[in-house]
Amino acid sequence: PAASAAQSKAGAKGGMGPAGSEQQPAFKGYIESVREILRMPATTADPNIPAKRVTAEYCAERFAKPPKNVTMLTRDFIGDSLYNPSYGYFSKQALIFSPKEGYDFPRFRDSADFLNTIGRQYEEIERELDDIRSIPRQLWHTPTEILKPWYGYSVAQHIVRQHKADQDGRPDGGSPLTVYEMGGGNGTLMMNILDYIREHEPGIYSRMEYNLIEISPKLAKQQVSQQARKH
Repeated sequence: PAASAAQSKAGAKGGMGPAGSEQQPAFKGYIESVREILRMPATTADPNIPAKRVTAEYCAERFAKPPKNVTMLTRDFIGDSLYNPSYGYFSKQALIFSPKEGYDFPRFRDSADFLNTIGRQYEEIERELDDIRSIPRQLWHTPTEILKPWYGYSVAQHIVRQHKADQDGRPDGGSPLTVYEMGGGNGTLMMNILDYIREHEPGIYSRMEYNLIEISPKLAKQQVSQQARKH
């Protein structure tokens, strides 16, 4: 029995299976996949690519379609996939669903009635876009759009409440309210917040500053247009 145990240990150490055959290394498929990736060319056939690694900014300037066989940092891959002006998701594929007017919530029987109404509006927009290939087809929405203006009003109430608490007791009257919003979409949340503060807190509104941080040129232009109309 001792000899058999020793032989078993030796076989395991030497990579031998029960039948004396060589044992396959664990994760062989994964290792081969990695080796295959490492053998791939580091760049595309484009001779203008100066190095093995490309950035999102480089792709935005050079490519009308997603490049192949290039290396990128993860942050560049995500940025290029989402915001490239020629093929990025938010630039070319996404359309924000935004009803022209806010919903009259008391008229809905229940949540199912509300969701059915949204579904019908989705179908209407899809039909309108059926023959227009240049317009993005993937619709998506946010609470800001579906629950406007009330969602923005509730955010504005919290902002004002916190601002007053921060300025309480200051002899100079406190500093102006400064708001930063990252990724403002259609600008709906900004407009609802500004509308609420202008109506309910005109003193704060007259001194406040609202800053939008937006990576998409298309959405940034739309946000500025929204603000210019009313504020």
